[in-house]
Amino acid sequence: MQNIPLEKIPEASFPKIYVRTMWSASPENIELFLTSALERELAPIKGVDNIESYSYENFSSIVLEFTPETKMDYAYLRVNEVLYQTHDKLPEEATYPIIVPYAPEDIDIEEEFISFGIFSDVLGKSRITSLVKEELKPKVESVDGVSGVKLIGVEKKEVRVEFDEKLIKRLNISLFYDLLPSIRKYHEIYSVGNIEKNKKNYLLLVKTDFSNLDDLKRLNISTNDGRNFRLNKLAKIRWAIEEEDYRTFRLNGNEVIKFQIYREPGSNVISLTNKVKAKMSTVFESSDFANLKYQILKDTSEDIKENIYNLLNRIIFVVLIICFVLLLFFHKWRPTLTVIATIFFEVLITINALYILGESLNYFSLTGMALAFGMLVDNAIVVYSNIHHYQERGQNFVAAMKKSFKEIRWAIIAATLTNICVFFPFIYLQQEIRRFMIPFAITVGVALVASILVSFTFIPIALMKRQHLDITEKKSSKRNFFYHIYGSVLKFFLRHRAIPLILAIAIFIYAANVFIKDVDKGAFFRFNFPDNVNIYILSKPNVKFETIDKITKKFEDVIKEAPAEKIDYFYSDVSKMGPASIKIYFPEKVLQTAYPFVLREKLIAQSKYYGGIDVRIFGLGPVFSGGGSYIYYKTFELAGYNYYKLNELTRRLADYMEKNPRIQKVRVNSRYGRNVKQVCINIKKNEIERFKIKPFQINMQLYYFFNKNIAGKIISPEDEYDIKIQPKQNIDLNELKNYLIKIGNKKVKLSAIADIELEDSPYRITRKNQQYLSRIEYEYRGSYKMHQDFREAVEKNTKLPAGYKFVEEDTDFSGFNKLIENQKQLFFILGLTIVLVFIILAMLFESYLQPFIIMMSIPLAFVGVSFAFAIFDITFDSSAFIGTLLLCGIVVNNSIILVNRINQIRGENNNSNINKIIIQAAKERAKPILITSMTTIFGLMPFILYTQESSSESIWRTLAFATVGGLTTSTLFTLFLTPVFYNFLDKLKHITYKGKR
Repeated sequence: MQNIPLEKIPEASFPKIYVRTMWSASPENIELFLTSALERELAPIKGVDNIESYSYENFSSIVLEFTPETKMDYAYLRVNEVLYQTHDKLPEEATYPIIVPYAPEDIDIEEEFISFGIFSDVLGKSRITSLVKEELKPKVESVDGVSGVKLIGVEKKEVRVEFDEKLIKRLNISLFYDLLPSIRKYHEIYSVGNIEKNKKNYLLLVKTDFSNLDDLKRLNISTNDGRNFRLNKLAKIRWAIEEEDYRTFRLNGNEVIKFQIYREPGSNVISLTNKVKAKMSTVFESSDFANLKYQILKDTSEDIKENIYNLLNRIIFVVLIICFVLLLFFHKWRPTLTVIATIFFEVLITINALYILGESLNYFSLTGMALAFGMLVDNAIVVYSNIHHYQERGQNFVAAMKKSFKEIRWAIIAATLTNICVFFPFIYLQQEIRRFMIPFAITVGVALVASILVSFTFIPIALMKRQHLDITEKKSSKRNFFYHIYGSVLKFFLRHRAIPLILAIAIFIYAANVFIKDVDKGAFFRFNFPDNVNIYILSKPNVKFETIDKITKKFEDVIKEAPAEKIDYFYSDVSKMGPASIKIYFPEKVLQTAYPFVLREKLIAQSKYYGGIDVRIFGLGPVFSGGGSYIYYKTFELAGYNYYKLNELTRRLADYMEKNPRIQKVRVNSRYGRNVKQVCINIKKNEIERFKIKPFQINMQLYYFFNKNIAGKIISPEDEYDIKIQPKQNIDLNELKNYLIKIGNKKVKLSAIADIELEDSPYRITRKNQQYLSRIEYEYRGSYKMHQDFREAVEKNTKLPAGYKFVEEDTDFSGFNKLIENQKQLFFILGLTIVLVFIILAMLFESYLQPFIIMMSIPLAFVGVSFAFAIFDITFDSSAFIGTLLLCGIVVNNSIILVNRINQIRGENNNSNINKIIIQAAKERAKPILITSMTTIFGLMPFILYTQESSSESIWRTLAFATVGGLTTSTLFTLFLTPVFYNFLDKLKHITYKGKR
C-alpha cells in the first residue's frame, strides 16, 4: 500500500491538444495572420487525424485531434517544436502559443493536487509577490514528488511611457520615426569579439539597457531635423502593473495570490500532500513569513480520504450483509467465516496485481473493488457447497474434493470468464470515458481471477480439518419443505411447458413496453456533480475586463451577505483570457440544509440584471444559464476552401432568404446575434502612388500609434522590467480620419489616402480540416415540417461551385449529438458483449444449442431492470447501461452451474427420465444459486441506499440499481424457467433428430 500510487482519478492523456494564442486584432486578421500560419505548420505533424480552428477577436484556438495509437508524449514534443519554429513568423505582438491538454467536460480532471491562497493584512501586493516567488516557490518545488508550482494573481511591474500627444503634435515629433528609435537603440546587444582566458574563449557582448528609471527619464530624444528633447519633457514615465495577461484572484472578496502545486505522475497524493503541508508550515514559521497567512483552497487528498472512508464504510456494511446471508443459509459460523475470509485474500492479491501492472489505486479502481465484493464470494460458495454436499453423503474429504473439482472446475472458470469478458468491449467506449472506466474494469477482472485461485486453494484447506461429517445429520424441516415445494412447481412446469414459456414472453413484452414508455432515459456519461456552487460569467465581445471584474464583485457582495457560519469560503478568478468564475464552498452541516439552495436562487436573481452577460450557475441543482438575451436561431452552414468566395456565396444566399416572408432576422457569420464591429481602412491605390508611400509604411505608423509597444528594458539587480509605450485609449472615427501620416518631410491626413468605414466582422471564423465554415442565422416562422421542406428546397435549388457544399444544420446542441453517438456506441458494445458470452459458453459446452438455454437469462434480467427503474422513478443513464452490460456476464453464471450439473447427471444416468434429472440437478444447485445471487445483490445495496442521486457517486448508484434489479428477476427465472428451456430445446432437438432419420 505504501508503494502503490494513490490518487483521485487515474492518470490520463487524451489524443487531443489545444493551441491557444492571444493577439489584439479582429477575427478576420486573427485568421489571416495568426491562425492560418499556425494551422499550416501544425497540420503535417505525424498522427494528426483532424484539425479545427476558431478565430475570435483577440484570440486564436486550434484543436489538434490525433489518431488513437499516437504517443502523446511525442505529440506534445513535436507540437512544441513546431510552435518554437513558427513563433517568429507570427505578428510581433502576438503572445507565444500555449499548449493546453484536452480534458472531457463531463469528468472533473484535477489540475493541481493542492493549492493555497496567500495573503497578508500588513504587507503590500508587491512584497507578497516577491516573497512568494523568490522564497516560497523554490522551497516547495524542492519537495520530492512536486513537479512544479504555478502562481496566479501575482503582480508584474512594468515601466509605462505615456506621451503628451498634444505636445508631440505641436512640436511636430513622430512617434514612429523619432521617439521609438531613440528608445529602442538602447535595447540592443552587440557582439564585439572574443576574449581568451585560461585557454578558453569567451564571447564579448555589449548591452545597452537602462539600469533605473532615472536613466530613462534623462534619455535624450533626437529628431530627424536635429532637435533634442529629454524624454521626461515629452512623456509621463511611471511604474505600473502589467495588464495584458493580468489575472486577479480573490478569496472571500480580498485579493490573494493563488499558489497551485502540481505533482509528478505516479506519486501518492496523500503522502505528498502531507509533505507539502509540512513544508508550508515550516516556511511560514520563519521570521520572513511572519506577516503572511495562507489558506488551503483545494486539497485532493481530502477527497481521496473521504472516498476511502465512504468505501470502507460500505465494505464493512457489505461484509456484514454477506455474513448475514451466509449464516442464513449455512446456519453455522464456521462455513460463514471461511467464505468471508476469502474476500480479504482476494483483495490483497488484487492490490498486489495492480501494483505489478503499474496501475494506481484511485476512485474508479477502489469503487470497482467495492462493487465486486458480492461477486468475489460466488466461487468460494460454489466450491464450499459442492464439497460439503459430498461430505454430507459420507464421502471423505479427498474423495469429495476430487469429485467436486471434476464437476465444477470448468463451470466456475466459464462463469468467471463471462463476468470478465463483459469488460473487453470497454475498449470501444469513447476515448474520454474509456481511460477512466478501464481501471474499473481491470480491478474487477483481476479480483475475479483472484477469486478462482483463492476458492480452489483456501476453501479445500479450510475444510481439511473437517474431513468427515456425521451422515446421520438430518436436513431441517424448513429446507425439506422448500425443496418439496420447489420440486413440485418445477414438475408442473416441465409437464406443461407452454404455460411458463408463454408467461415469460408476455412478461418480457410488458417490461419492454414499460421501459419504452415509463422509464426516463437520461444523460450519458456525466461524472461531475459538484456539491458546491460554481458561477461562470461570460461576456459578449468588446466588454472590458474592468466591467467583468465589477460584475464579479457584485456577485461577491451577494455572497458576503451570508452569515459567516453558512459559508466555508469562496474565491473568484477573473482573467482577460477567459470567463470569470466564483466557487462557493459550504460546511458539511450546511450542505444538509436549505441555505445553499437559497443562496443559489439569490445569485440567479442577481444574474438577471446584466443583459449583455451570460451567467451560468452549476452545482446543487440543474444548470442555470441566463442573463444574456440570446435567441435560438435556425442555421445554414456552408463549407469551402476560399474564405472570401465562401462569404460571397453565403451573403448571396442570405439576400435570397430575406425575400421569403417567413424568414426573419437573417445574420451572416454571427453567433446568436453577436458580432464584432471593426473599422476598416481601405488604402486608395492611386493616392499612395501619387504620394509615393508604401502600404506597409502606413500600417507600421498606425500599428505603433494604436498598440502598446515594448521599447526596451530596465535591468536592475532585482529583476527585469519592460518599458512599454502606452497608446491612446479612446479615439473616435473623426480623429482617426484626421490622423497625420508622415511621408518624407510632409504629413497627410489618413482620410486623404484611405477610405475609413465601420463594418461588421464575424464573431468567429471556423475551419475544419482546412475548410472554412460560413454561417447564416435566421428565424423561421412556421411549422417544423414547413421548415424542413424549406431547407430541402434551398439546398436543392442552390447551385454551389465545385469545392463548396452545405453541411448539416448546426443546432449548437453538441451534447445531444454526443448523446446519440454514445447510445449507438453502447448498443454496439452490448451486442459485442453478448457475442463474447456466447463464444465462451459454446466452447465450454461444445454445443451451439445449450448456450441459448443459458443466455435466455439475459433478456429475463432486463425485466427486472425495467421494473426497477420504472417503479422507483430513476433515470436510466449510461451508468445503468454499464450495469446492464455487467448483468450479461453475471446472470448467466447461475444458468451455467445449473445446466452443467444437468449434463453431468445425464452422463452418469443415460437411461433416466430427463425430467427427473432436471429436477434433481435443480434441487442440488438451488442453494448455491440463491446464496451467490443474494450475496451479489446485498453487496450492491450500500451503493443504492447510501448514495444520493445528486452526488458525484450517483454513477455507481444507477449501475448498482440496474444490476440488482436484473439479477433479482433473473435468479427467479433461472430457478424455474431455465429447466423448462432445457427440456423444451432437448425435446426439440430430439424431434428434429428423429425427423432427419
